[in-house]
Amino acid sequence: MELSDLRPVERRVLKWRRGLVDGTPREATEVAAMFRRAPGWVERVERLAALREEQGIPHQPRPSNLLSPKQRRVLRLRLGLNGEARSADEVARMFSSTERWVHTVERGASWLARTRGDMHSM
Repeated sequence: MELSDLRPVERRVLKWRRGLVDGTPREATEVAAMFRRAPGWVERVERLAALREEQGIPHQPRPSNLLSPKQRRVLRLRLGLNGEARSADEVARMFSSTERWVHTVERGASWLARTRGDMHSM
């Protein structure tokens, strides 16, 4: 399995550990500091990447034409697909955010759903 078949974070960690970035393999503690994580996190990422390699499971990114879970939830709440429609203020409080953020997510999700035909997945 190629490095390109792994998730982006797995690729970056393995590149640093294997010395593919600058020719110098790095210790787990050093790589952990780069990612502001504990050394155990680096070791877990390596084990999971090795498991994916062993089982031949490539990374399958979410297609760009699908809405994210947050986008789907915001649209469902705002359009009232699960009951009554909620105001932007109510939705903002649910996400500990602002009305402006809700409008931004809603506008982007609506555009994506209209142009890419993902309304069925909401």
